[in-house]
Amino acid sequence: MTNKGFYQLAITDEQIAYARQLVAHSLAHHTVHNIWDKTRLQTRTEEFRFTGTLGEVVFADAYQLPRPTRSFGAIDGQDWGQDFIYTIDNQQYTFDIKTMRRKTGILYDNYVLNIPSKHLHRPDSRTDYYFHISLHESPRRGWIASMLGMVAKADILAGRTGILYPKGSSRQRGNQTTFTLLSDTYEIDFQDFQSPIITPAVEQQRGFARCTLQNTKRSDAAQLLRLIRQTITLDEAQSELILSHFHQRQFQKNDFIVQTSRIARELHFINDGLVRTFHTSAQQDKELTTYLACDGMFCTSFASFINQQPALESVQCLEKTSTLSISYDSMQYLYNHLPQWDKVGRILAEQHYICVAERVMKLHTVPAKEKYQTFLQTADPKIIQRTPQLHIASFLGIAPESLSRIRRELSNDPSIS
Repeated sequence: MTNKGFYQLAITDEQIAYARQLVAHSLAHHTVHNIWDKTRLQTRTEEFRFTGTLGEVVFADAYQLPRPTRSFGAIDGQDWGQDFIYTIDNQQYTFDIKTMRRKTGILYDNYVLNIPSKHLHRPDSRTDYYFHISLHESPRRGWIASMLGMVAKADILAGRTGILYPKGSSRQRGNQTTFTLLSDTYEIDFQDFQSPIITPAVEQQRGFARCTLQNTKRSDAAQLLRLIRQTITLDEAQSELILSHFHQRQFQKNDFIVQTSRIARELHFINDGLVRTFHTSAQQDKELTTYLACDGMFCTSFASFINQQPALESVQCLEKTSTLSISYDSMQYLYNHLPQWDKVGRILAEQHYICVAERVMKLHTVPAKEKYQTFLQTADPKIIQRTPQLHIASFLGIAPESLSRIRRELSNDPSIS
């Protein structure tokens, strides 16, 4: 099983208040043994129970199921691994919700869910699936739930997914810190989860957004940070602050990232994909491409994003595209709380201005063949190889038939290798 995507939801204040009410009752009336008792984590019992309870509340609301009426520890401390019963293809399955808190919503395919072995092997367990939720708190967006997906208990027990590590094993987190397992524990990679079911009701939830796991081989967030660190110096805490304001977006071919007459609310860093910016000529009623961008580049309708006014242009994906995106409000937050962020914003604006100014100048002063040759020498190879020739011709201000003629001339010129 390969995780093909997950989704995020914004958590409401009412959901948080409801979860805290359940936890308060649990702590007051149901004292049970925790695996972390008599360790340095004992003081965090309330936090751990709140995290688990809030995940169950969010899951219930997302799938229109009855909310939990008790928190961890209620009655005898057992729910038999049956937090919810949910129907899939006319078959009822029991779900045990596993919720963790993380610093950001940028999640990698090699991150793991840890499940104590005894949870799977106890004879009274009723669990069919474990469903994992990751919570993080954004300074501007509030609490966000990443609904990562599910894994069948039978697949874990049969050895088809997950690895069993014995008690006392030293394991490493994504931030390179280590911890020791307090019991025999299964580790399941996020990439091995079955993607969560997305119903029409789920899509109507507050803050719904489709996301994808970051590929550790590409290290998209690391790529973004490297680019930013070419401009400013950051320590680990500042890097975490910046990443907490970016969230994952997934677009399909021909999707619009920005549409004409709508305000561009986000700036997008392209992890993988290809986009173009264009506007429609009022006189000739045809699309004029003004900007092309691919992996490692930023895109949006820059004037609309900066001024928060309706866009005069559209930004469209030429192929499936994944981004790390930051909202206008988050940009303003970073301007106010991270002084060096001003330099990042200024350089982005300068680079875009230079790109636009040079293109306008060449449109009116450089012969068509020279424009295309310069494009071949300076554009990213992915843009050259994968952008339809119609859009390249529009970007260069050349008629499509003229570009075809120029390409034939260059291919037949023996002086060009």
